[in-house]
Amino acid sequence: MDFKIDDYQKAVELHIEEWSRRSTSPMIQKYGKGCFVWDSKKDGERGSGMFYALDMVEKYFTGKMGEGLKKMIEEAHHEHEVVVALVFDEKAIGLRLWKFAGKYKGEVVPPLVH
Repeated sequence: MDFKIDDYQKAVELHIEEWSRRSTSPMIQKYGKGCFVWDSKKDGERGSGMFYALDMVEKYFTGKMGEGLKKMIEEAHHEHEVVVALVFDEKAIGLRLWKFAGKYKGEVVPPLVH
């Protein structure tokens, strides 16, 4: 499957359950707040990406995207939401999503695109 930023929902539908499940694991929780970073080229259909703790996010994303993701992470209700950053070539989109939605139900706040 070829992923494009305009149809990022396809990636969300494929991985929301896995991000939700992984976000509750003790191994992830020990790092505190953070987000999952999914790369369309590296992860595709089969991989759900890597977890980045809050302090790592600004090393991976710079400028407005880094600042915006940091704000999303800090404002998210992590018990009920998961924050993800989806990378498509040179573009990225940050999302706050409802956990365990089973299917894509939209974003908690508007997406952050850079």
